Amino acid sequence: MLLITIVLIVVGIALIVAGIAIVAQALSSRSGGLTVGKSVLAVASVAFGVVVSVGALGLTEIGPGQVGVKVRFGQPQEGTLTSGLHWLVPLVETAVVYDERVQAYNFEGIDGATKDLQPVKLSGLINYHIDGAQADKILQDIGGPTDYAAKVFLRPANTALKEITPRYNAAEVIGKRDEIGQLTLSALQERMEPFNIIVDRVSVENVVLNEAFLQSVEAKQIAQQDQERATFEKQRQVTLAQADAEATIERARGQAQANDLINNSLTENLLRWQTIQQLADNIRVMLLPSDQNFILDTSGMQLDE
Repeated sequence: MLLITIVLIVVGIALIVAGIAIVAQALSSRSGGLTVGKSVLAVASVAFGVVVSVGALGLTEIGPGQVGVKVRFGQPQEGTLTSGLHWLVPLVETAVVYDERVQAYNFEGIDGATKDLQPVKLSGLINYHIDGAQADKILQDIGGPTDYAAKVFLRPANTALKEITPRYNAAEVIGKRDEIGQLTLSALQERMEPFNIIVDRVSVENVVLNEAFLQSVEAKQIAQQDQERATFEKQRQVTLAQADAEATIERARGQAQANDLINNSLTENLLRWQTIQQLADNIRVMLLPSDQNFILDTSGMQLDE
């Protein structure tokens, strides 16, 4: 843009100099003097040179992603200037240029409080941009490119963040970062709409709780874990005792059943046979109960002399 302006100014000045040179040459010539043709050529050259030079001074470029507002004698004019070359009346009109691309507001350490009155600090990112089609109204109502954010955006953005955290207890606020961001986005979009500022995204990236609260939560978790371990151990001991009791009952039941089977299988003849089997070869005397019908056939026995 600057190069084009310089070139056009140089061309304009060259034309003006050429016109003046034509007049000077004609006046200094003894032959014909300043003829009508030369006069017209000189005037045209000078006039065209002035037009080109002035025109070059009035060229204004609006870059990609930008929008301009024409200002005439200090008064913003209705409408906007889109990206490209525009011509403004030199010394009469100027252009105020806004960037309509997405801007980033990095917030850090924004103080808030939870429902249970625990202090928190929020950090993250807010993306926003102006409505380029309404740039003339922004200039008229709020201010220039370096003014509008500080005047109408930053403080409401911080306030919106602070208004969301009291909906949550401290124990749950860290896990609700995405939800806090969405709620802040909705609130901020509504507040910025009258100012023709569009909020694109709110990202709460970090929530820092009070150190004393974190220590109390940690102590509570440790106590709870200890209690859970004690409860588990108690339940384990009860389970083992129940299992041991059930095993003892089952062994007793099995023994009782075995005793019943043995008792049912015992007969008088079997008992006599078992008695005989227990007699050793060197036993010569055996005592028999007198009140029992114990019959021992000795017909096949031989007594030693």
